[in-house]
Amino acid sequence: MSSPNGTGSDEYEMRDPERPPLKHRETHESTYTRPYTNYAHWIGREPTFAIFRRFASLNALNLLALQAEISHEEHELHTLQLDDVEFDNHTNFMRLIEADKDSNAGKQWQQILKLRPMLKQYNTLLFENKKLFKLSKPNAADRKELMKVLYLHENASQPSWLEHPENIFEQIDGESMHSDHVTIGHRPVSQDRFTRWMFDRALPWMHGRFGGASVDAPFREYDDETMDRVIGALVITGASLLPTVSIFALNYIPKTVYRLAFISVFSFMFTVALAFFTNARKIEIFTAAVALASVQVVFIGTQNC
Repeated sequence: MSSPNGTGSDEYEMRDPERPPLKHRETHESTYTRPYTNYAHWIGREPTFAIFRRFASLNALNLLALQAEISHEEHELHTLQLDDVEFDNHTNFMRLIEADKDSNAGKQWQQILKLRPMLKQYNTLLFENKKLFKLSKPNAADRKELMKVLYLHENASQPSWLEHPENIFEQIDGESMHSDHVTIGHRPVSQDRFTRWMFDRALPWMHGRFGGASVDAPFREYDDETMDRVIGALVITGASLLPTVSIFALNYIPKTVYRLAFISVFSFMFTVALAFFTNARKIEIFTAAVALASVQVVFIGTQNC
């Protein structure tokens, strides 16, 4: 629909029919062109880059200040209660509510009303801080990759755009100034040690040694779910071979004492593998190790018969 003065969209399109349509695509531009926009772009593109500060000290200071303020108001209320000689004021709240504001009972009620919003605010902050403390710390490898993005164009003549005090990753003598970093994003993959090692160490090493950087990033991006399935297949294959390998080995060990020694060593290796390759709990690892050792002992018994 055109506007009365003839500058509507239809007329504009007729006047400039060859003008290409405006398209928008998320892409990595120069960090110095739109610094915080690109920072947000990478957080949206890679959830594990969603690293922020918890401001633990400031939140604690805020809670302590509010706690001190409430404590003084509580003391004032207790003083009024001690000075109140009317027994009924301590057994019937309606007497406090209906009392004259200038009386002791009225002042008590006004003090209670004053404390209500303060306590509500304090309780809200307390529970919010509890939630903040439950947030996970960022993965060191993800933090390192994010730093590559933020400092991609940094050099001696063009320092980083993220400067003090906004630089939450600022370091002094190689140590971070802030220790309250948290992450609100996680990879949609298993969280066992082997998977984390593959993502954080093995893949970056292979990329740095054999691969090249992508066009718009200083690192190569992998599909997390695909890699998780590949790693899971490797772990399942290894898990299916372990018991069989131990039985084959026992079959070629002649003496019983050596077989028992092998069972001890293999059980240790088995428990280490379970702890490294899976998310099994301690009791589950113990149960699996005992079960495998029992199978091996039964095999030795049948061989000696």
